[in-house]
Amino acid sequence: MLGLNTKLAELESQNNKIKVALVGAGQMGKGMVSQMILMKGMTPSLVIDIDIQNAIEAFTLAGIPQSDIVVAKDIATVNKALEEEKYIASDNSELATAANLIDVVVDATGVPEVGAKIALDSIFNKKTYSYVKCRDRCSSRANLEQISTKCWCGLYRNCRR
Repeated sequence: MLGLNTKLAELESQNNKIKVALVGAGQMGKGMVSQMILMKGMTPSLVIDIDIQNAIEAFTLAGIPQSDIVVAKDIATVNKALEEEKYIASDNSELATAANLIDVVVDATGVPEVGAKIALDSIFNKKTYSYVKCRDRCSSRANLEQISTKCWCGLYRNCRR
């Protein structure tokens, strides 16, 4: 991780940011959104939760005005909002991996079944995938790494053991 902040600052100085889709706006997800807002070179472009109010709240708690938040139900709305550099809230997790301009998908749901689907969808759509809170998922790590290597995309994990 040495030099990561420097690389992210360099990315932002080139008018470029890593666009992140975060699935799961509970305590961990909301905290991640607040941290990403403060970072250079990275932005939480899309936040998804089964309760869309949680996704909206993740942005507002991070200081994003309501006028900059778009509520999306379909991929066309997501892609248009991404092009306009708006923040997007949704309750449809499939939009995270289907969105054209999303670079990284982060699973913060804490639900192994949902996480497995998001991981596979990310890999098959050539999106870098990351997750937090692995508990039950560490056992499937080897399989995800094999699949992601074959599909030429990244897999990052943040396991707490």
